[in-house]
Amino acid sequence: MKKRDIQAYRIEKNAQVEAIVAQNQEEEYKLRQEVAKQREIKKIIKEEQANELNKNLKVFVNLNQEEKILRQELFDKQEELKFKEKQLKIASVVHKTRIGHLRREEREKFIGNFA
Repeated sequence: MKKRDIQAYRIEKNAQVEAIVAQNQEEEYKLRQEVAKQREIKKIIKEEQANELNKNLKVFVNLNQEEKILRQELFDKQEELKFKEKQLKIASVVHKTRIGHLRREEREKFIGNFA
């Protein structure tokens, strides 16, 4: 009788141990799945951040290139304006000189009429 009780106890104990092992394996599987899911989420977030960074870098590079072009255009326009202002000053001096000569000639003609 004792032997049967011991065997029954051992069988029951083994069944309990197997149930606990199965439960632990199930919990371990769930934890591994959760960890895998978290890793996948982190990977997706990292990829999205990298894509966003690349997109922002491309936009920055394009804007930088446009700024260089606009600065060069501005510089060219300023140089052109300086050149035109210089030409205008020269033309103004020439015009004033001509007007001065014309006035002098008119004055001389006017005085010559009375002489």
